[in-house]
Amino acid sequence: MYSVKSNTDPNIAYMVEIYADQKAYETHRTSPQYQAFLTASPEILTDHKKRIALVPQFLGDKKVVQTPEILTNYVVVEVKPEYNEQFKKIIIAEMAQSLKVEEGVIAMYAATMQENPNKWIFFEIYANSAAYQHHRETPHFKDYLKQTGEMLKEKSYVEIHPEFLGNQGNLHFNQP
Repeated sequence: MYSVKSNTDPNIAYMVEIYADQKAYETHRTSPQYQAFLTASPEILTDHKKRIALVPQFLGDKKVVQTPEILTNYVVVEVKPEYNEQFKKIIIAEMAQSLKVEEGVIAMYAATMQENPNKWIFFEIYANSAAYQHHRETPHFKDYLKQTGEMLKEKSYVEIHPEFLGNQGNLHFNQP
């Protein structure tokens, strides 16, 4: 589970939760700790809460050890419909390569919106800003940018900072 906040509006928080399956999610929702959370924080869980239903495409991580230097990214990309499958193949290969060869890449998650499969959400964790800058200079990242540039309809970046980052590590999933 990851909790990050907007850099531009401290009242906006994002929670990123990844579950093994629907059963694991339901187990969490009925757990005593989640019920206690619901009871203790009604001001957080009001009508302004927005759940975004996603379909995982690539989930990969290493064990997160949160430090003050850690960097998180939240990017939303809309792909032109005719390129979505090709984009998927390129992005999965790039993210897998990044995790494999870059020590400072801690987590890379990509999912599509359930109601719009051409809209992708990326959540990434880097050891620090130097690791992120190094990532942007790698041949596989530059190749990804070159291959996908014409495929994109829209791209936006949400400026965030981590509040709490916790995972079990060693998650490797990509949607066939």
